[in-house]
Amino acid sequence: LFSPKNYGPVEHATTSFGQGISVTPIQQVQAVAAAVNGGKLMTPYIVKRIVNGENGEVLKTYEPTKKNQVIRKETSAKVRAALESVVANGSGRGAYRDQLRIGGKTGTAQKAENGRYKDGEYIVSFVGFAPADDPEVVVYVAIDNPKQGPQFGGVIAAPIVGQIIE
Repeated sequence: LFSPKNYGPVEHATTSFGQGISVTPIQQVQAVAAAVNGGKLMTPYIVKRIVNGENGEVLKTYEPTKKNQVIRKETSAKVRAALESVVANGSGRGAYRDQLRIGGKTGTAQKAENGRYKDGEYIVSFVGFAPADDPEVVVYVAIDNPKQGPQFGGVIAAPIVGQIIE
């Protein structure tokens, strides 16, 4: 993110739609999870447990840990409803699956090199969650510089997320 001294009106405007910032996939999933789980920012972890392969003994387990309450539950419910609409009626329609309530958000990011955006090169993505009314899983798919078809997250990544959730 920008330092306070380098943050002005242009950065304020472009940050609102994701330009000029960079996040890791784990940060992206962590932020979306907090937005849809009632506002709880959780400490991310990759491994649920470590098991001795010879005898099956559980050596270590990791449990979800709440770091902070970042938005109100009521706000989170509104975000969930809006993101479910993205899949049901909007640009994330490719993630839609009958009998499943999926919410999500498309992403199409220009690739940068040496501080400048590259022409015609994108990272397309979709982050989805289900069930939309009480999320249990978040799936994030990003494709670096797709070569086939329109370069939009809703067209390329959303169907993959829908398939994974299904």
